[in-house]
Amino acid sequence: MKRLLLLLCCIYSHFGQAQSPKEPLQTLRREAAAIGKSMANGAAVADEKVRQRLIVLHQQAVAAGSVEDEMQILNLLANEYFIMGQLRESAQVQQKLILLAKKHDDSLSVSSHLMDLGRLYFNEEKFSAALNLYMEALRLRERYGARKSSIALVYTHIGRVYAQLNDLQAAEKYLQKAYQIKAEAKDTIALGMIHVSMAEVYRRAKKYELAEKNFQRDIPKRLQNNNLEGVMECYRGLTDLYTDWKKYDQAVYFCEQNLRLARQLNRKRVEGRLMLRLANLYEKQNNPQKANELYQKMGLKVGQIHSLPLQRDTYQKLSTLNARAGNFEAAYQYLQRVNALNDSIMDENSQKLLSELRAKFEVEQKEHEIAELDRQNKAQEQQRKLLLLGIATLSLLALGVIYLNISRRKAFQKLAQEQRQTQQLLTEKEQLLQNLHHTQLHLVQSEKMASLGLLTAGVAHELNNPIGYINASVSALKMDFLELNPVRIKLLALEQSQNLTQDVQAILDDLEKMDATYLFEEMGKLMQSIENGTQRTTEIVAGLRTFSRDTGDAYLPAYLHEGIDSALTLLNHKRNEKLLIHKNYGDLPPVSCQFSKINQVFLNLLDNAIQAVGEAGEIFIQTWQEGQFACVAIRDTGKGMDEATQKRVFEPFFTTKEVGKGTGLGLSISYAIVQQHRGSIEVSSQPNVGTTFTIKLPIAQTN
Repeated sequence: MKRLLLLLCCIYSHFGQAQSPKEPLQTLRREAAAIGKSMANGAAVADEKVRQRLIVLHQQAVAAGSVEDEMQILNLLANEYFIMGQLRESAQVQQKLILLAKKHDDSLSVSSHLMDLGRLYFNEEKFSAALNLYMEALRLRERYGARKSSIALVYTHIGRVYAQLNDLQAAEKYLQKAYQIKAEAKDTIALGMIHVSMAEVYRRAKKYELAEKNFQRDIPKRLQNNNLEGVMECYRGLTDLYTDWKKYDQAVYFCEQNLRLARQLNRKRVEGRLMLRLANLYEKQNNPQKANELYQKMGLKVGQIHSLPLQRDTYQKLSTLNARAGNFEAAYQYLQRVNALNDSIMDENSQKLLSELRAKFEVEQKEHEIAELDRQNKAQEQQRKLLLLGIATLSLLALGVIYLNISRRKAFQKLAQEQRQTQQLLTEKEQLLQNLHHTQLHLVQSEKMASLGLLTAGVAHELNNPIGYINASVSALKMDFLELNPVRIKLLALEQSQNLTQDVQAILDDLEKMDATYLFEEMGKLMQSIENGTQRTTEIVAGLRTFSRDTGDAYLPAYLHEGIDSALTLLNHKRNEKLLIHKNYGDLPPVSCQFSKINQVFLNLLDNAIQAVGEAGEIFIQTWQEGQFACVAIRDTGKGMDEATQKRVFEPFFTTKEVGKGTGLGLSISYAIVQQHRGSIEVSSQPNVGTTFTIKLPIAQTN
């Protein structure tokens, strides 16, 4: 589809040219860029119309006098000739490009066109000529400072040629140098080319498993990117590999796949070579019928292929087949064609040798010109030295100015140092103020807790007396009720008697109207409720007294379980029936501590746990003795914390609660209290799992 759109663009541009004698360069460049893009994806189809359009565009570029556009279009034309299998025409265009690049002293462009020309020789299996061109391209790139990635590309092609020449040691050396550069640059496309080249080295070294792995390594990626030329190169290597490995079925499969791709891309020259190769594989499979059919097809279309060696090999094979079949006249005619093609190939090789000698002469002449330039540069260097001597004299006169500048710079440096010291003092002052503010907030929080303790103690004391009265009264009332109950039972029993006085009958009637049985049962329930309420209130008052017990700064023995229970009592209003608390108390001895401060720690941790769990969940409290330490673990099934939050959870003013619901001081103060007791507090949490705070306090404090 892309190729069809490109052809429509070319036809549209052609008709546009008929209307406008001189097409603008901008339009020409856009069209050339579109053709170049279609060739760059590795799936370009050979097309005569594209070749003709490129010739027209080249003429327009020459007429416009734009050498840059001319060279760009010539490069596209050479590539199109290569795709069409017309390697001789492609080589002629590349030679023209080399001359243009030399004319403009663009050595790196010369190097690029030498590489393209070397590719043509490589495909014609003229490996020595290709190696000479690659070596010259490498010399130019190294001499004129080309990028490392560009030099690595030349290393890759040199390694490929050495592999074809069976110099495997040299091939591996150049490929390893290329791999190191491309691996550092993470150039996956170039690494794929190196993998295929290394596979060829392994094939020739008879390391067939390694070769197979490297040939197949990049096929999926190349198919995904529609790089069909790259896929064909891998299939060609696998065909050679399985032929050497004598796995002819696999070799035939990949050769047939390659032939399908060549026909898809309209690569006549490649198609001819693959047909010849496939026929040879059919012979190795002992399938002469298929081989002969393929040779006959080759004989019909080989004249359309621009490859003299391919035509010669095809006619040679057809001559042999006809001789075997007894058709000696046809065999003789094919043999005459073979001899004529051999003469043409020899003439072509001679012309090629002459061209190479001419190119070598031009290179030597260029080197002579470079040597002359070096001599002129040395003369200019002498003049430069004299000029530097004059500059040195002037520099002596400028030393005074430099000395003044240095003195001024020192003064500025001294001033800058004083400014830095002042800034450091200001920073230290700000840090001191921040620490003071932190300490002040700790004191305020401690005062609040002390005031809360006093208030709680006062409330507990004031509540204790009325609760005592109620408790004592309800006990007495219950005893009176129990004493009256037998009388009620006897009166009810009199209802069955027939000899009742009028007064007794009136009392029984009044009892029946009041429903005495129901009233006595209701009074029993009410007295039991009052007794349960007074007992619960007594427990709360006891918890308040325990929590508010102020031990001051003295370390006194205390039972940690009492502190935990009192904290739970104070937080009871924040709980609901869906929040379950599990207590697993171990056997702990009295712990020497400032009990009111330790209670504050328990209150903070349990309050955080209740808030983390929310409306439903569980809190687990466990205590145990570990050596000389009393340990308390409070675990909740709340939302948990990530690692970053855990690292900051004990920092002052750090909080994850909403604004107005926390100051960020609770855990900071708890941490300070535990540290003051020479203990430790640790946190372990996972998001959406829960959080565990573990406190370790020494059972006995030492001075």
